[in-house]
Amino acid sequence: MAAFDVLVDGKTYKMFFNRDSARRFEEIGGNTSDLKEKPYSTTSKLFYAGLLKYHPTISPAEAFEIADKALEEYGLDTVYSELLNRYLEVFTSAGSSSSKSFVVKNS
Repeated sequence: MAAFDVLVDGKTYKMFFNRDSARRFEEIGGNTSDLKEKPYSTTSKLFYAGLLKYHPTISPAEAFEIADKALEEYGLDTVYSELLNRYLEVFTSAGSSSSKSFVVKNS
């Protein structure tokens, strides 16, 4: 998981997804079952969650406005797929470098 920059309406925004941003995504009503069924609202929520680390004073309304501008500028397929891939890295790569075994004994 690494920070990344997005360019929207001539401005660069730094985004980052980690467990904290995943929790925030869930707190504002985002959930994994909506990822494919509600791409527009999911994109807005992903924008908010991803912007918070580097833009801690941003409101959901401001983030949703930035998301709308990004959608107008780049299209749903481009924006949604990039954010979704970055968000899902939280679950696929978090802690994957550990050689420690989580399960100590099978029953």
